[in-house]
Amino acid sequence: MTADPEPANPCRSNVWPLQMLIVVAGLLLLGSALAQPPLNTQPLSQVRLHSSDEPAYLVELYTSQGCSSCPPAEQWLSRYAEEPLLWQRYFPLAYHVDYWDFIGWRDPFAQAQYTQRQQQLRRNGGSRGIYTPQFAVNGQEWRGWFAPEADKVLPMAIARQGQLSVQAGPQFLAEYRRVATGLAATVGKNTDGGRYQLHLALVGVGLSTNVDAGENRNRQLKHSFTVLAYQQSTPLVATEPWLEFTLPPFESPLTVEAQKFALVAWVTAAELPLQIAADWVSIEGEGVP
Repeated sequence: MTADPEPANPCRSNVWPLQMLIVVAGLLLLGSALAQPPLNTQPLSQVRLHSSDEPAYLVELYTSQGCSSCPPAEQWLSRYAEEPLLWQRYFPLAYHVDYWDFIGWRDPFAQAQYTQRQQQLRRNGGSRGIYTPQFAVNGQEWRGWFAPEADKVLPMAIARQGQLSVQAGPQFLAEYRRVATGLAATVGKNTDGGRYQLHLALVGVGLSTNVDAGENRNRQLKHSFTVLAYQQSTPLVATEPWLEFTLPPFESPLTVEAQKFALVAWVTAAELPLQIAADWVSIEGEGVP
């Protein structure tokens, strides 16, 4: 003799699909939000950046899709996407170098100039070697990332010097005042012979690549703060309290799909950052390498 089946519960049969619908709708809304640029995003061709006096960290990572040790470093860097002080105190950048491409996988984000930048860091005494993943914080090699998670403490922030403003248009125009505006008239000319450079980096957040070869074959790698385009000015010798820089617009159309884009600008002297500014940008219809 078999028992009668349990009577159907009309409430249960109706509530469960409703719960599923709510969950699915929530996921769709979340995905849509992630795909949208942040509110008040400036078009790249019209962007205006202004620095602040907040102590800052320029966190640069040299990485590659061909390096099996790099995904954890990129995952750690990607945490800054949730940092409330992103683009105010923290300025993360990930340069994909090209010297791993020989092992069978060509990193689509790698550029020779990023390898050259890493080599320049060593020549200037900012690092003791060239490897991936390699971090530099405020222009100096930082090996703290290799420490246990609880000990991953950034070195001292830079005390920002002067004021930096950048305006896009037919060209990128930047002005760096080495002293506060109110003090400029009292300082007068300064012939310290310092060599100053402006740097611009366009970065993408929320990128992914299916890797088919190399040390990371058969993996989907996710990237944030990937440098998609970079340029630096000719060094200028300071003879006034202010410096003016001009850089051309980024050139070729961008074919990379990312959730967000940002423009980061900073000024260095003796390869060390003095002042920095950044903001989210939209690049629809814009040109970049």
